[in-house]
Amino acid sequence: LYMATEYFQNLLAGFEETILNSVEKATQRAYSAVVEDFRTKTLSLGKRKRFKAKSPHKEPSPEKPKIDKETRSKLKEEHYKKVEETKDFTKKLNEEKAERKRRHQEREKEQRDKIMKEIEEEQKLREDRLKTFEEEKQKRVQELKAKAEQRKKQLEEMKELTNQEYKKATNYKPLYKKLEEKFNNQVLMPELEKKKAQLAQKRMMYQPIDSKEIQEHAKKVDLIKQEQEAKRFKELQQKQLDYKLNSVSQENRSKFMEAAIEEEKRKKEEQRKAEEDRKRLLERKRQYADLVKEMFQPTVDQLKRKEIELAKERLKHPSARRQTLSQNPSAKSWNPSPSMMNSNETERAAAQIKKRKWKKNPMVPEPPPRPEPKKVDYLAERRKVRESQQKNMSFAFKKIDFEQEFNSASNTDPEELRKKAAEVEKQARRQEAKILAYKSQDQKALEASSQVNDMLISSIRAKLALLEKTSSPS
Repeated sequence: LYMATEYFQNLLAGFEETILNSVEKATQRAYSAVVEDFRTKTLSLGKRKRFKAKSPHKEPSPEKPKIDKETRSKLKEEHYKKVEETKDFTKKLNEEKAERKRRHQEREKEQRDKIMKEIEEEQKLREDRLKTFEEEKQKRVQELKAKAEQRKKQLEEMKELTNQEYKKATNYKPLYKKLEEKFNNQVLMPELEKKKAQLAQKRMMYQPIDSKEIQEHAKKVDLIKQEQEAKRFKELQQKQLDYKLNSVSQENRSKFMEAAIEEEKRKKEEQRKAEEDRKRLLERKRQYADLVKEMFQPTVDQLKRKEIELAKERLKHPSARRQTLSQNPSAKSWNPSPSMMNSNETERAAAQIKKRKWKKNPMVPEPPPRPEPKKVDYLAERRKVRESQQKNMSFAFKKIDFEQEFNSASNTDPEELRKKAAEVEKQARRQEAKILAYKSQDQKALEASSQVNDMLISSIRAKLALLEKTSSPS
């Protein structure tokens, strides 16, 4: 702003100087021309001559009259008078020139003042505009800052929301993933664990037996046998003592007392058996109900459901029912309140609604007949399978007397005896795995289990005897 003001002031000063010089030069030229013209006219008054047309014949000019003193003085006076008039006129011109110059200066001053005023007003307007522009600029900057902050906040919120949605989407597992995990946890993992257990059992069966383990196992078997024999001996002693006590007490006991005790024992046993049968039946009923619910889920007839809902709506709005009865007086007027109706009454009301029978359209093909539901008794089938497995289960194996084989003179080869012992042990392990797989608790399985134990014990004894025999020569 200061530079613009200075530029305008310099421009005005140069313009003013140029105008003044031009006006002064024009005034001087005009004044010089007027004075020169006046002087020329004044001096040429006496010299002015009238020219006449030349006559064809020249006549001699008359003599000039002589000028006397009076005429000369009059001419001088007229000349002085004209000079004075010229001086006055020049003075008047100078005064007019001064007046014009003054008025020109005044006009220039007024114009300059006007221009300065306009410049000041323009400057003031410019300052006001700059001030308004700065205020609007500041206001705009503040609005832009506020919008930027709001936009930044919105972007942060959107980013946070997007991150949350992304985390939710990444953490969310689709249904097939859940089903896959469920299948892996409930089906594949148990199968893998079962296979691992079977492989571990096979590794344990096929790995070579250490002599220390055989000795420790033999010690454990001997300890178990000793404990069983001691337990059996104690039970035998207790039975003998009970028999003696019973025989002594029977001598002093009457027949009526014995009958009462037997009756009480029989009642207790019957109650116990009845309670066990009741619990067993309840458990079988619960298992069968769960199985039926799982295999045969109940189906819902949508048409029947809609009819029941329509009947309920009609019961809730009895006005339509009254209108129907007024139009058809022969219809039955049965309209109990919904609060007095139970589920059976609701079903009865729905059953009373007559279904509309449509005419059969020959163009529409008949629907295929529904397949009859296949009834499956899961418990009975599992029972049959278990019985067939128990029937087909065979625990027959060859029994070898290792003591006779060891003491006989013909079979003195220790390698052959070792092979037989390993074969018997392998067969016993296989039978043991079969018993564990069938999980049977009948008499046949128990006898087979005891035979397997005897085979293992005889195999271990044969190996110990072979070890003693092979180590004795050394």
